[in-house]
Amino acid sequence: ELIAREKAGKIDFTRVRSANLDEYKGLAPDHPQSYRKFMQENLFDHIAIKPENTIVPDGLAEDIPAMCAAYEENIERWGGVDLQLLGIGHDGHIGFNEPEDHFPVMTHEVKLTDMTIDANKRFFDSIDDVPKSAITMGIGTIMGYNEAWIAGAVISGAYFGDKISPLSDTTVLASSMVGINIMKHIRYMLITTLPAIIITLVIFTIAGLSHDTADGSHVESFTNALNDRFNISPWLLIVPIVTGVMIARRMSSIITLFLSSVLAGVFAVIFQCDALREIATHTSYGAMQIVEGIMTTLFTSTSLHSDTPIIEELISTRGMEGMLPTMWLIICAMTFGGAMSASRLISSLMSSLKGKNRRPLGIVSSTVGAGLSLNMITGDQYISIILTGQTFLPLYKKAGYEERLLSRTTEDAVTVTSVLIPWNSCGMTHSTVLGVSTLTYLPYCFFNILSPVMSLAVAAIGYKIFRKKENEVPVIETEHIKEQ
Repeated sequence: ELIAREKAGKIDFTRVRSANLDEYKGLAPDHPQSYRKFMQENLFDHIAIKPENTIVPDGLAEDIPAMCAAYEENIERWGGVDLQLLGIGHDGHIGFNEPEDHFPVMTHEVKLTDMTIDANKRFFDSIDDVPKSAITMGIGTIMGYNEAWIAGAVISGAYFGDKISPLSDTTVLASSMVGINIMKHIRYMLITTLPAIIITLVIFTIAGLSHDTADGSHVESFTNALNDRFNISPWLLIVPIVTGVMIARRMSSIITLFLSSVLAGVFAVIFQCDALREIATHTSYGAMQIVEGIMTTLFTSTSLHSDTPIIEELISTRGMEGMLPTMWLIICAMTFGGAMSASRLISSLMSSLKGKNRRPLGIVSSTVGAGLSLNMITGDQYISIILTGQTFLPLYKKAGYEERLLSRTTEDAVTVTSVLIPWNSCGMTHSTVLGVSTLTYLPYCFFNILSPVMSLAVAAIGYKIFRKKENEVPVIETEHIKEQ
């Protein structure tokens, strides 16, 4: 029909661009069952479409993730998907996104189900010749969602949660570096954090309402998989409730973590005995098997089998062992900061950033500028938090400002912006996990961009920024020795 319409002069394909939905992995473009060959023989060879305006996933690519990323870049460069022609497989798959797949948002490799392989065997000499994997557009690409928007939403939400959590390592570090109570630090951060997240939510809400959304039918399969794997009961809510109460009562973070872990272990024994037995690998009987399961969960990496890959990934944990790299990094950062401080390298490095203006906007601007610079220079948020705190704490005390102003500004300028720097450890981690380059998602991390802006805006109007009374400001005495 399309060929006939073009020949009749009713359609012009010279400016049309075509991106194929999927392709079998392992098939060459000239293979009889390749979708590239199918498109060439049934459409492209009969219309005036330009060869460079037709792309199909490369089934022979050696680096599948890189090829998928390049495929997405092509689609994005063309302005996204305007018209999508879809078919639904026998088992309900869209493209090659199988019903049991966890629906990655972008182009990706997927293993085909037995039903799909059986349904497609009629196109091959035998079922053994049917490819077992394929490359397909993800649901996000099909629906027209930009990967940068999705990554920006994930990062914005994650960093908001990180900033207001008393169990967050960066929140604990920023408050401890200036010597203030962590709950006092969190409450003061809300002055800048809440406006930033509200504006962010408004932006993403408007963007979300401008797109059609997929149904949540796959949520039911996830729920069923969790119910099959665990004993899920409302009684389990006691653990987070008790943890929340301890946080609200401003108990020490160490005590809160310890008591929460003990309580979680008790509930695991009551409700998840089978899972604990599966985790235990060295003991095969009795109560010691349960004890090993609990200790393994708390201290080392654990994993439980699930027929749903995304569920298996979700229920895998790293325990305390997973925090060791962060702990070593903090120790190294403190050592590095001490060495720089003792050698006066910090003073030389930061003198140009401190500025001489001791008004709220001036001192906060200097802190923001220093924090951003350190994030780019050191490439790590922990080192940057420590150095910013060490450098500016004497300055804030001398000017009479509260320590919580420094800790909040440090979080706004360092913690949340680290993910925006490609060579920073946070930027590299998020880029790798999300499969989206740092510079691609950067413009859509609205919360991370707005946080330092809010810090400057609040400083400009002086809201809730107080100087200590004279008797609270430490007096620095200098003894002048006169020559006799």
